[in-house]
Amino acid sequence: MSVDVRRLDLSKPAPPINGARRSMSRRHWIVLALLIGVLMPPQLDEAIAAPNGPTRPTLRTGTVLATPKPTGTICWVQFAPGEDPAGLPFLNPYVPMAGDQVQVLFDATPGGSMSGIVLGGRAGQSGNRVLNPDFATINPILGPPAGWSAYNASGAAANVIGFLTTGHETPVMNINVTSNAANDNYVYSAAWPVSPGERYRMDATGTAFSVNPSITIELRALWFASATDEMPTQISTTLADSINLGAGGIDFGLGDGVNFPQVPDGAKFMRAAVRVIHSAGAGGNYRIYVYSVQAYKA
Repeated sequence: MSVDVRRLDLSKPAPPINGARRSMSRRHWIVLALLIGVLMPPQLDEAIAAPNGPTRPTLRTGTVLATPKPTGTICWVQFAPGEDPAGLPFLNPYVPMAGDQVQVLFDATPGGSMSGIVLGGRAGQSGNRVLNPDFATINPILGPPAGWSAYNASGAAANVIGFLTTGHETPVMNINVTSNAANDNYVYSAAWPVSPGERYRMDATGTAFSVNPSITIELRALWFASATDEMPTQISTTLADSINLGAGGIDFGLGDGVNFPQVPDGAKFMRAAVRVIHSAGAGGNYRIYVYSVQAYKA
């Protein structure tokens, strides 16, 4: 049964309903009309709204097209294929990442103007959290790719640079060491906000060259209390995957799809790290091209 609220005459008592002996009073009709207004289907609600368009907030789902700069306050969101993206502000502590499916709240006014804000990513639909994950943004000053940092835990420090490989023009992060002594080096990403109990699926790809005598490559999650904290001030680290390589070279992939690092209590920010442990030996050397590092909320 449908009732057209616009045709109700509240000045007269209502006729009995389903044989009821008592008629509804004017007060009852008003309550009924208010309830119908609350429960009314959206399409009917829009039909009787102001002619200039709906005046109630609207929630839409879109896809983030590009990760903003670390200091950025606007992200570009597309709501349908082929549709022009919209530049929208986002609420902290959410950090937009390319590929995220996000909820956007639009507030329309009778005059037709609209404003929107990104509330956050949809559960289970978050994109890669790592900034500059494929090293396409190269530091103009010789050093690690933009958004990445190096830390030498022991022994000889690794030389870390981002560049385009000759011939293929593929962006890579190059990590290399020449040392007879054992050494331990990390290269880690920019931080993003996390909450205790969350889990992250991580993976990385690369190629190892000229390994002598052997190395262990690890993919790790680093946990911090603040976004500005750097190694070695991390709260703790969690191993996602590792591979041991002997002399020579080989393509490698890290991320077993089983071990998802979990955010520990007290951690508010996470960074992704590639760790290379180089064993001691005469003529010690290694060179690694890392092609990508990713971390997705599991």
